[in-house]
Amino acid sequence: MKQLNAVFLWMMSLIIPNFTWASYVNHCLLSAKVLDMRSTSSSIANNGRQNKFEKSEFLVDIKVLNAVKHGRADSGCHTFINQTMKIKIQHSPTLSLRKGQDIKIESITEDAFPHEGYDTIYFLKED
Repeated sequence: MKQLNAVFLWMMSLIIPNFTWASYVNHCLLSAKVLDMRSTSSSIANNGRQNKFEKSEFLVDIKVLNAVKHGRADSGCHTFINQTMKIKIQHSPTLSLRKGQDIKIESITEDAFPHEGYDTIYFLKED
């Protein structure tokens, strides 16, 4: 009986680690220059009531000048430096950006679990 229990525990120790999942997070603060931008805006009704919320989305071309770790960064942030990127930033409709402006962007890349790959979101950091 002891041998049967030992075999069972050994088998479980081989199977269970295969069900575990290690998360990936890369959280960086990017210093960038705006190269170009396009803005879209839409109104969204809240539960069928008269209250409406405005949602703005900026499609921004940026040149990353510097990148630093801003929380957990599993693979570091140095790969962003000197990259030209097209990113989408969701923000309030009062935001205005102009070409040549220096901005700070929070970049968060996480596992797209249970799907394969990663999801990256970008937030504008206001000073």
